[in-house]
Amino acid sequence: MVPQLSMAQRDRSAPAMMTTKKTIIYTLLGLPLLIYPVILIANAMSAGAFHGQSTPLLTVVVSGFLWTSTLYPISYLLAWLPFLRKRPYGYFLPAGHLLTAIAFFMLWLYLS
Repeated sequence: MVPQLSMAQRDRSAPAMMTTKKTIIYTLLGLPLLIYPVILIANAMSAGAFHGQSTPLLTVVVSGFLWTSTLYPISYLLAWLPFLRKRPYGYFLPAGHLLTAIAFFMLWLYLS
């Protein structure tokens, strides 16, 4: 037989469950920061080696990827403000940032 929770017990367990989910999401979004030093060095080398003798669209896509992947830690740190203030959905900023960087990278591969 499954124990039934009273309304007061449900109200107390809901914030704890939401906090656990948010903590897991923020932890997963922080994993790219482990390899960030390597990404930063690769971005510096790519920016120095990229020739401006390509199509304007490719130049925009490459620059977009380099900037979005370089500035990700700032996005992640800004997302901690809503998390610390116990506001919902602060993780959309780094998630959107990662998706944008991935989209730029896929476009770069497609256009090259």
